[in-house]
Amino acid sequence: MKKAKFIFGIVVCLCLTTITAQERKSLINLNAGIAGSLGSNKIATPSFNASYEYFLSDSFSLGVLAGYSSVIIPKQFGQEEEKTAGFNAGVIANWYLSNSDTFDLYFGTVAGYDGHKYTYIDGGLLFEFHAGTRYKINDGMSINAELGYGLALLKLGVSFKL
Repeated sequence: MKKAKFIFGIVVCLCLTTITAQERKSLINLNAGIAGSLGSNKIATPSFNASYEYFLSDSFSLGVLAGYSSVIIPKQFGQEEEKTAGFNAGVIANWYLSNSDTFDLYFGTVAGYDGHKYTYIDGGLLFEFHAGTRYKINDGMSINAELGYGLALLKLGVSFKL
């Protein structure tokens, strides 16, 4: 319950920050992952993540990502199915192929730390590759979708311009 309150507090703070921001130098993205996969393990749906992107140019951004997901580890010989939950954190880089007034097309990568605890492994490296699109609803808000491999096969979410 404390984790849920902490995540809710972060989301509220991020939303309040976006309301007061004026310039397009950065984005806050809030996403839910569907049909996830992290290596050979299965991420339970949904997984959640938030990211911050700072634009170094019109076509390139760097940022940070933090997320939470549950993982179901399939049965292995002589073992029961294992379920675990944990936080992920990493750096994100996105390259924008199209940056129009209403539609963005981009691809990117994430590298970081996977905080899931397994029977034989505590945490590990996190890698993600994705391609996405963002449709601008108004000057400060967009909806987005990403296909990728890493945190989730499909991520749906909302972006706020700072």
